[in-house]
Order: sequence, then C-alpha cells, then structure tokens
Amino acid sequence: MGRRIGIFGGTFDPPHLGHLGLARDAYEKAGLEEVIFVPTGTPKYKLNMHMVSEKEDRLQMLELLLKDQKWASISTVELYRKGPSYTSDTVQELKEQYPEDELYLIVGSDSLKNMAEWHKPDIIFQTVGVVALLRGEDTWDSLQPLIEDYKKKYNARIGVVISRKYDVSSTDLRNRISAGQDVSEFVPENVAWYIGARGLYTGKLLGADSPAVSKFSEESIKAEISEEPGKETAQGAQSTLEAEALRISQIQYSPVNKYLEGYLKTHFDGRRLASGLVNWIKDWFAKNGPDCTAVVGLSGGKDSTMVATLCRIALGPERVFGVLMPDHEQSDLEVAKAVAMWLGISYSVVNIGKATDGIRSCIAEAELFTAKEGIEIETETTVAPVDGRLVTRNSVRETKQMLINIPPRIRMTTLYAISQAIGGRVSNNCNRSENYVGYSTLYGDAAGDFSPLHNLTVTEIIRLGEFLEIPGEFIHKSPSDGLTGKTDEDVLGFSYETLDTYILTGICEDEEIRKKIEQKHQANLFKLQPMAQYKP
Repeated sequence: MGRRIGIFGGTFDPPHLGHLGLARDAYEKAGLEEVIFVPTGTPKYKLNMHMVSEKEDRLQMLELLLKDQKWASISTVELYRKGPSYTSDTVQELKEQYPEDELYLIVGSDSLKNMAEWHKPDIIFQTVGVVALLRGEDTWDSLQPLIEDYKKKYNARIGVVISRKYDVSSTDLRNRISAGQDVSEFVPENVAWYIGARGLYTGKLLGADSPAVSKFSEESIKAEISEEPGKETAQGAQSTLEAEALRISQIQYSPVNKYLEGYLKTHFDGRRLASGLVNWIKDWFAKNGPDCTAVVGLSGGKDSTMVATLCRIALGPERVFGVLMPDHEQSDLEVAKAVAMWLGISYSVVNIGKATDGIRSCIAEAELFTAKEGIEIETETTVAPVDGRLVTRNSVRETKQMLINIPPRIRMTTLYAISQAIGGRVSNNCNRSENYVGYSTLYGDAAGDFSPLHNLTVTEIIRLGEFLEIPGEFIHKSPSDGLTGKTDEDVLGFSYETLDTYILTGICEDEEIRKKIEQKHQANLFKLQPMAQYKP
C-alpha cells in the first residue's frame, strides 16, 4: 500500500500563512503523509484578472514559506508548462511520478462546486481522490447532494474536512502591498523580506526596466562613452540625460556634516561614478576572465550589496554568484538572502561553523613544545582522552583576535573554492574607509581578485546606493562584521562620518579621535603594501 499524498495547487502570488494553514488542516485531518504544493504556470482562469508574477519569484516565495515544513514539498510540474495550465494534465503527470501512492487533490468547497466545469473533470476524478475544505457557509450536509452526484457521474472519491477560517487572500495582500501597508502578520518574515527586497506588487521590481539597470544599460553607456555616436543614438542619449538630470535634482541624499557635504557637492557625481565603475568591471573581466562569473561574498551589508549590484549591471545576473557564509548562526542572514533575491542572482549558503570549529580544535589538540631559549607564549593545559587514556598537554591559548580572524579567512578560502568550481573571479568588498584604518583581515576579507570599492569611502558608497536607488534597508543597514555582535563603529570607537570627513577633507574637530584614526592608519599600513620581498 502506497502513501496518501495531497496535491495543493495555486498561483501563490504571494503565498501566505492562510495557504500554509489550509494545507496543514488537510494534512492532519485527512490522514495525509505529505502535501505537494504545485505553483501554477499561466493559469487559464486568472489570465484576465491580474498580471501573474514571474514564476521564479513565486517559486522562491513558496520555498521560503515551506522552509521548515517537513511534511510539505513542491512540484514544478506546472510552473514551466507552456500555455494555459490544466489540473487534468497535472494530476496525470503526478500519478506517473507516484504510481504506487494514493493522490488527493485538495480544493476549497467553493471550487468543488465548479469542478464539473473544469477541463476534463472525468480525468481528474478517475486519477485522484478529492479532499474538500469547507469554505464560507458550506457544511457537510449542504455538500452531500453534490458529492453524490459526482460519485454517480464520475465514480469520484471525495472527503470533506472542516478547516479553520483564514481571513487573508493573495489578492488582498497584493492590494495592501501596493498601498504601502504592512503585511507581516499574514506572511512569514522571510517571505515579507523577499517581497520588499524584490519590490513585488509595487512596480519597483529590479529587472530590465528598473532604475539601477536601465540607467546603465548597454545602450546608454555606449551612448555616453562613444566618441562618434550615431544620430539616433545621440538624440536618445540627450533625452536620457535630460530625464536623468531631473531625477538627480530630486534625490534626497542622507545628511552629513557641513565639511563632508561641501566636499560631496563638488566631488560626487553619481552618474559618472556609476558609469565608471560599471565600465571598469566590464573591462577587467574582458581581460581577466571573459567567460568568468563574479563570485561575491554576500554579508547583507552595504559593501557586498553594492559590489553585487555593480557586477549585476556590468555582467548580467547570469554571471554573478552570491555566497552567504554564516559561522553557525548569523543574525542578518535573511538580509543577505533578500539582497540576492532582489538582484535576481543565484546564491549558495555555506555554513562555515564546522570549519572554524575544526581549526580551533586542531590548534587546541596540538601539543606545544617550547625550546629553552624559544619564544615566550601564553599556553593552557588541557586533559583529553587519547587512545583510551587521559593525556595532559600544553597548547596555544586562544586569543580574542585569533577567534575574530579565523572566520573571515575561512570565508575567503570558501569563496576561492567555489570560484574554482564554477569558473569565477572573487570580489574584494573592502572600502577606502576600512582600508585606511586597517579594519579588515589580511588574507581574509582583504583578499580577492578585483576591488571595485577600494577608493570609495563609506559615505560615497551610501550616496552611490541612493543614486542607484538600491533599497534603503540594504544601503542604510548599520555596518557590522557579523562576528563580534557589535557594529563597526562600536569596534572602531568613532563613526564612519567622522572617519570619512578626515579622509576626504583632512578635518577632524576632535583631536583624540584624530590621533586614534592616525594610529590605526599607521599601524595597519602593512596590509595595503605588497608582500615584502628580498631582492638579491
């Protein structure tokens, strides 16, 4: 005897907690062993109701909704089917995939009333049983005449389940989101993040027509840098530049102190900077990896978000790959995922926890032998079982800096491993502000193959992000190393605004902070120099 499997279909645009609750009710009350969620491709009955979101977006959201639901799975049997999608085709395909199992189509009682009008209802009833969830004013008694009619006409197998009422619908959610209302009580946090990050249902979806992409499309860049543009191209470029000039004049940049604002007014040109960076990335890859993919470590912070965005514009989404690397846990991991989803790039989550634990364990288990005239080093004595007996050994004592720097070096190793596996080039995401005071790990986040932000301060990156219209929740997120639980500014002891003002203008009104900045700069200059070499 096979398993009892439910089939729960829908556009899931967006999927919400009501979908999850209804499917769980059917799973629990109908004695099912699994529920397969089937997102539709282009459902015939909704062609004239609203523009259905991209299938990839709906699939991603559904995967997030079901992330921790072990009883649920997803089938893409309808998602990539060309033309209108019919339930009769779906149940037959799923029956071929699960020939030994009993399949049950989960529908609302309102839909049950119309099933005779569906495409080839005889095929549906012959192939699967039906679990009807009571909706609205329907009751078990009121449905009995209909069920008996279906049994006589189609030899149907129909069961009825009393489910809870969920006051939410995808249509209502789309309307709420379009109106700028909060929908967090109706969808899980990760789905809400995805919707916001991708700009779904607001008309702000990052794609070919989005500000960040269209503004620096192949055509507009060529028109700007071409020495002899054609007449039509020149006219189009003029129109584009006029529209862009109007947009730039309306941008409300984040306020900074008067010294920094004065510098930015005379030195910051968002269009020139963005075009320069995009062209630089294109040229670098043309020379150093014409067919290679940009491999970007995504932390959820502004720097990695900016690098990934620039690479996406320069190379296209098919040549950018994000790598998320939590060390066991990472509080802002969902932010990093949302960045990848907003950009529409592929990504992988590699938990480096076991690797960092492994290095610490290897060092702790390595016995230390000290020479009589050798280095004085802090040690600790450990007692551990070896070959069935307890052994006492001396080993190197862990330090705070050691623990902080292991993860970024493991992350860079991971990035290069993935880069070699997919034919990539690894980005360095460090900025000028961090480099100036040495706030990076040598051979960790300070490594990489190309460094777009090397000469940009944090303030300039924020301005560029606002110019490119990157979502505020990404570009204004408080900078954090993701390791110590503190913000970067907490660790440094001064703000990036203060640091950037000093770097760009030489002004720092607090003498103690100025000394602290210069001390850090001098102490860490070696990180910015090529490796010292002896030349005979």
